[in-house]
Amino acid sequence: MTDNILDLIADDNVSVEDLDTTATEQERNIFIGVHNIKIDSKSRIVLPSEFSKRLVAKQDLILTKTFNSGYPILAIFPNTEIFETKLCSYDFVGDLSEDDMKNYWRMNTMVGNIGSTFKVTIKESQKDFIPENRLITLLGCGSWFECWRRDDFNEYRSKLSEKCPNIFKSLRK
Repeated sequence: MTDNILDLIADDNVSVEDLDTTATEQERNIFIGVHNIKIDSKSRIVLPSEFSKRLVAKQDLILTKTFNSGYPILAIFPNTEIFETKLCSYDFVGDLSEDDMKNYWRMNTMVGNIGSTFKVTIKESQKDFIPENRLITLLGCGSWFECWRRDDFNEYRSKLSEKCPNIFKSLRK
């Protein structure tokens, strides 16, 4: 089973109850929803109140560049424990060994800090993620959230809509 909510809803065999069965009650559904925002001129993400109320000002965050369904994203974890749990949960496939894959993640991961105004600064080594128009979408994924380039997110959501046009009807049952 995949951990990405967008991939999960495309799977006809997954119910809403299956979204996060391994999370503790404290972790479950911490970050929920889709939020369209703009990265400011200082490369900072202003967290929506739905996310910032789950965090502490000046808290460290783990930001890692990765890919989701072929799209570049920043995965943002509220602490190292959730990051390490997530990292260890992957089934490593392809030409990379498990050690190589973990090293890839570690090389593309930075510790960030939430400012007192709940802004997360994107580090220099991760600025290639920032789209030219600076428009992004934050996607809550339970115990962490993903930062997508808005155009990529909309394209991916459109592809999913084509794959599962009746998803909302089935979720209402």
